[in-house]
Amino acid sequence: MANTKSVVFHVDTCMGFLASRSGYSSGEVQERKCSLRDVRKIYASRVAAVDDEAQKRILFLEAKLSSIEQKTASWSNKEAQWKKMEAELRLEVNKLKKKIADMESMAMSAQRNSNVASQNQYIHGHTNYQEHHGHATSCSFRHQGDLLVSGGRLFDIDGGRKVVLLARRLSGVGGTFVLTQMSLHSGEIDDILLPPTTRAIKDLHLSPHNNGLAVFGSLGKKLSVISLESHNTVLSYDLPAAPWSCSWDPNSSHSIYAGLQNGMVLVFDRRQTTGPFASLTGLTTNPVHTIHHLSTNSTPTSDVRALLSASSIGLCQWNINGSEGSPSLISETGNPGVCISSSYCPRSDHIVASYRPRVGGSSEDTVQTQPSLTQRGVNSNGVDGFHVSLKRGGGDSYYQKLSSTQAFVDNIRLPRTAIIDFGEGKNQQLFASCDESSRELVLQDPLNFAVSQRFPMWSHLPLQDVKYAHVNGTGLLGLLNDEKLQLFRNGSP
Repeated sequence: MANTKSVVFHVDTCMGFLASRSGYSSGEVQERKCSLRDVRKIYASRVAAVDDEAQKRILFLEAKLSSIEQKTASWSNKEAQWKKMEAELRLEVNKLKKKIADMESMAMSAQRNSNVASQNQYIHGHTNYQEHHGHATSCSFRHQGDLLVSGGRLFDIDGGRKVVLLARRLSGVGGTFVLTQMSLHSGEIDDILLPPTTRAIKDLHLSPHNNGLAVFGSLGKKLSVISLESHNTVLSYDLPAAPWSCSWDPNSSHSIYAGLQNGMVLVFDRRQTTGPFASLTGLTTNPVHTIHHLSTNSTPTSDVRALLSASSIGLCQWNINGSEGSPSLISETGNPGVCISSSYCPRSDHIVASYRPRVGGSSEDTVQTQPSLTQRGVNSNGVDGFHVSLKRGGGDSYYQKLSSTQAFVDNIRLPRTAIIDFGEGKNQQLFASCDESSRELVLQDPLNFAVSQRFPMWSHLPLQDVKYAHVNGTGLLGLLNDEKLQLFRNGSP
């Protein structure tokens, strides 16, 4: 019906058009006959039928396809991440299995070594580990208590204030360091937060002047003095290189010393806050890992300050006059290897230096960082080294070698040692070090290295630090590893 109306419309239109051209009305034109040549073709525009429902369905399906493609890409990325995590977990499992095997092997080794270790005695509920050889100093350290820590690295004891200060590394990759203060009287524990630029703490010492201050050096190239009362940083010096060691001057509360990674020694006066009072160049550019202020008993004049430093080449004495000074190598130790630790007793002027072999027997004065060929066992942490005992006195830079002994020392780390001084009127000292073969802390006479007492280490973790102080009239010995601070109290030496 629609097509018929369309045809009629076009015919009427055509008749009107012809009438207008000939001057007749449309009624008159209809009465005339038309031939084929009078018919003209009229072209209409193309008409397309639109289905709205079909178009909507097409758009919906296209959107759904795009969503599915996005989800597929997301799941593919997650699958790749899961495969990576699975590989990392497998690697961690393998590491843990190896660590367990190493611990079992060390436990078996410790069990074998226990046959030659000292017998355990229990006195008044405390464990007493003791062994005597020759004419060693008699001592009786008893277990006093433990403090669980996390990431223990260094510590010091202030006997007068009854305070322990620890430097800890917080867990996690790139973990920052924090200072933890513990009261030996009340057991109260406080954490002292440090600036994020502090980085690893290499050395830490409480002031011997009972002023509540502590000095520490960090790899952030800073030497800092902090107050234990306010927990604030009193002074912070920017250094040309990272400090590896520091110490107080027992004769002056204002003087501080620092040994740097590049072999230099700096002298500071706390009243001069802009920088060091003196900057002294060492014999080598190797790190100064230990520094002590020498007593004035045998110093040439009262105007000269003497320092004892230790680096890989050995022991050096620095005679500082004003802002000038130069080191001299102490050759009395001979050439036993790479110096990895030194301990000093100010009252008796006794010194004990520890050495390990050089890599491949080389004469280069570099710190060994690889196991020696003389290493005992695959899972051992040590190598055959030496302890050398010296006594200072009799004039400028005069040292007498007393004795030496073989020792099984750490093959990579720079171990901490100490000389225990029992105080005035007793004239007795002991040298404390870790025997890596038996995993024991050994107390020896620094004169002849006769063994006085042994402390079996409570775990496979390496000994991080050892300190001794007088607290409440008795001696307190502390041993620190990554997880625990053990305290031992001395009886009657």
